[in-house]
Amino acid sequence: MGMLDRYKKTGGFIQLITLLDTCGLQKRDKFLEIIRQEDSRWARVLEAKLIDLNRVLSWSDAALAEVTGVLQEINVVAICTTLDESQRARLIATLPHQRRRKVEELLENARPTPGEVSTSINKLVEAVRKLAAEGVLRFDKIDPQLHIDSDIEERLAQGRPIAGIDDHEIVHVETSVGQSGSGETEDSHLAVVRSLDTFKPSTPTPIDTSDQKALAQEVEKLRKRVNELERANVTLKNELAIAKTKLEQIRRIA
Repeated sequence: MGMLDRYKKTGGFIQLITLLDTCGLQKRDKFLEIIRQEDSRWARVLEAKLIDLNRVLSWSDAALAEVTGVLQEINVVAICTTLDESQRARLIATLPHQRRRKVEELLENARPTPGEVSTSINKLVEAVRKLAAEGVLRFDKIDPQLHIDSDIEERLAQGRPIAGIDDHEIVHVETSVGQSGSGETEDSHLAVVRSLDTFKPSTPTPIDTSDQKALAQEVEKLRKRVNELERANVTLKNELAIAKTKLEQIRRIA
């Protein structure tokens, strides 16, 4: 039984993404590598929908206020110690006046341990998931890539599009098949996509075994490169969002 099998039922994706959100980075990377070996598309979608502190800080002040509003002051303080001056000021500014003053007082002598910081960031991520489940935060409005389809497990199983995900595999296969003029249906295109994730040499062909092995290795290299580029793309998007937020703050001050 693979690691993913228990999560392929309805609600399983949320359980798994919640686990990945709050485990340590090393453990998260290990889990993702195991998942990638079982199903690379699951791994890519999970990576795209993970929540971290930088991502939350890229949201609007109103969305950020919803999150800080349910956190304890001690957790806000611990998180603030990891931020630069402008990020810290923005985070504290989302709090009501009385809570803001308390956080500022606690910050003067704050020396949280790495464990306390990690716990506080996990509480922030848990708060985000809870607020999203309650409908207080709308990912489709504030961060479309984070939106999770109610039938996402079924979509993953069938190779159907996922909300907020630019699935390069589907686009590539549909385009190449369409250009061939074969007239195949959309379902057959998606079947080809799914077969890519479980690529194995087919029944005996005139191709030498050594050629098959070399081809499989080359395909695996390309998959890994695509995964790296997609992760880099997500990081760049988050950094761009943060930069835009800082620019808006500078403009307001000016």
